[in-house]
Amino acid sequence: MGGGERYNIPDPQSRNASKNQEQQNRQKSKDQNSSQT
Repeated sequence: MGGGERYNIPDPQSRNASKNQEQQNRQKSKDQNSSQT
């Protein structure tokens, strides 16, 4: 069925997703800081 292969692919993708979330969070905090000043 090849379900295992599908399972293996999302691994690096999920890592990228968490990295993107971190970047977005940093940008959000930066925006908050600039709007506070």
